[in-house]
This record gives sequence, structure tokens and C-alpha cells, in this order.
Amino acid sequence: MDQMPLKDIIICGIPEAMIMIYLGLYLMGKKPSVKRVVVAGILQGIASYYIRQYTGYGERFVYQTISMMAITCSVVRVNPLCGLVSSSIGATLNILVESAYILMALKFSDYTYAEILSHDWLRVIFATPKQIILLLIMGVIIKNRYTLEAEFKFLGKIKG
Repeated sequence: MDQMPLKDIIICGIPEAMIMIYLGLYLMGKKPSVKRVVVAGILQGIASYYIRQYTGYGERFVYQTISMMAITCSVVRVNPLCGLVSSSIGATLNILVESAYILMALKFSDYTYAEILSHDWLRVIFATPKQIILLLIMGVIIKNRYTLEAEFKFLGKIKG
């Protein structure tokens, strides 16, 4: 179980959720309302706060993906299958960037991953570059109008 302080959820968790929701939907070919994504991100940040308190690391991913799907469906108003696929896409992209970034960051710092997670501000400092990387990826994807719809024809049927 991970006691993530509320300020870390506000500074890191909520923006990360917004990025994941927007990226997942955009890559599916949907252009969601930014206002709805902000609301969904805030709700997902709150859900994440409680999920992290009461679940272990492995099951956390499942619960957070389910909560993100439910929140995306209800707030952004997409069908459940689109919500599930877009949440999975956003979460997968986040995990890939985070894994690569954390490995590099740990190599060049004197901290262990456990030390980073146990210090509130270290957690924020280490999370910020990852979020900047995700924002840059999102900018490139939006600028080039890249979606997975062209690569995976079945996504057109899922997005509704």
C-alpha cells in the first residue's frame, strides 16, 4: 500500500490523470472536451488517492484502470468499451514513459525508488520531468494529428 500525500495527488496525480485520459481518447480518434477531461482528471486523482491507500501495487493498476474507465465514461460521455480501451492506452503509455524515465533518473541520482516514494517533495521533483515528457508526446501527437484509428481499424467501431 502506498500512502501518497494529498499534495502529491494534487500536484502530480491529477495532472497525470488528465494527460492519460486525454491521450487515450485522442489516440482512439476522439477529441474530448478539455473541461470534461479536467473534471475527469480531478475525480480520477481523488479515486487514485483512495485506491493507493487500500490496495497493493499489482491490484492498484487494475482498480485505477477500472475507475478511470468509469469516470471517463460518465464525465467525458463515451461508451464503456471506448472508456476501457482509451484508459488502457493512456495507462500503458504512462507506464512505458515512467519505467524508462525512472530507470534513467535512478541511474543518475543517489536515491533509491523507495527513498523517492517516501519523501513527499522528492516524489514531486522526480515526477515532474515525466509529466513534461508526456506533455511533449501529447503535443507531437496532436500537432501531427496522429491516432491509432488508422492503424487499428476496429477502434472506429469501439469509439462509437
